[in-house]
Amino acid sequence: MVPWLFCFLSLPLGVRVQADLHLDTPTQFHRKGLSFDAPTGLEGGLAQLQAGGTNLAVEVLWPPRNVDPRAHVYGLMERLKVEDNRIDEITLVKTPQRAEREIEAGRIALLLAIEGAHGLGEQNWEATLDDLHRQGLSILGLAWSFSNQFAGSSGDNGGGLTRLGQKLVQYCRKMGILLDLSHASKATVLATCKNSPVPVIASHSNAFAVHEHP
Repeated sequence: MVPWLFCFLSLPLGVRVQADLHLDTPTQFHRKGLSFDAPTGLEGGLAQLQAGGTNLAVEVLWPPRNVDPRAHVYGLMERLKVEDNRIDEITLVKTPQRAEREIEAGRIALLLAIEGAHGLGEQNWEATLDDLHRQGLSILGLAWSFSNQFAGSSGDNGGGLTRLGQKLVQYCRKMGILLDLSHASKATVLATCKNSPVPVIASHSNAFAVHEHP
């Protein structure tokens, strides 16, 4: 299944879409105790998105080191839902049709992403992914700054996809979850892209040939 976000951004729509594919705003809610409509202190709060003309924003659920990653992901998601229910100008979307309707109505459509597949937990990750997808997860980053049970990271010179990682990639393709390769090792990137029937993204990284940084 082709990820709907890719289709959505590739097709001519009735409205102009300006997307930001990676915002750590949920983490800033958690760490700073701020709300989405705080006038300052957020990299991509309501004021900043409106000022920049962004109407499609990917909100990243990032589990850092030394936390229960699965519990942390769910905690950030619930915090974002509180803001979604409280503020009329934003709305979480699960489908391209809903995204287009909300943007046409002048609201900011929010998508859910996870940065690092370790956020799925070590056990029963398929059930976790199913549940998160039902709740709106659209994008999954395979790795963050350290390698996990699924994929190698560029942050620690990790290897490629593990056997579990290969299964995860196929599972995401079947569900229509877009794979994000920022922070992934070169071997993970190449393995994920090899013979891939659907597109991938690198939401917040650029060309090593231009700037040699992992």
